[in-house]
Amino acid sequence: MTRIAICVVALTAVLPGAGAALARQAAPPDGIMTLYAGTPANANFIMDDTVVREGSLVRFSNFRVYAEPIPSPAGAVGMDVQAVTLDCGARTAAIGGIETFTSAGAPVRAFPGEPTAPIEARSTWGFAAQVLCDGVVLPPTQKRTGWQAAREVALMMMARAA
Repeated sequence: MTRIAICVVALTAVLPGAGAALARQAAPPDGIMTLYAGTPANANFIMDDTVVREGSLVRFSNFRVYAEPIPSPAGAVGMDVQAVTLDCGARTAAIGGIETFTSAGAPVRAFPGEPTAPIEARSTWGFAAQVLCDGVVLPPTQKRTGWQAAREVALMMMARAA
């Protein structure tokens, strides 16, 4: 429950944007995604076709599915897409913006990003850095096409972990 409360605070905070900007999305993503991190509360996917490398920077979109929708004044958030910039050399992460969706895929609202912060080991961005900065190769079984398939496997994984 504490993690869900923290997520609500993070979603409702008004912080200056940082890193890559997120294009306004009317629907959750439909491309190929790779599951790379999860807890009993949420699961995270790298949206494969969004990965862009520029020197030590890696920009990508992260698709996150919540085990339980998070209440917000604009509607219950079941999923979101974050624009993330990892600095592989400095080991930092910044979120440029967050688009939120209901569990059924309807848009809820956009939130500003979060400032650059150090990447903590064994955190979501720590696992993303292992894959995108350090070259850890995930098995092809981690890939899903479209938000519905990603959400389905995420919910199964989170239920088993709970």
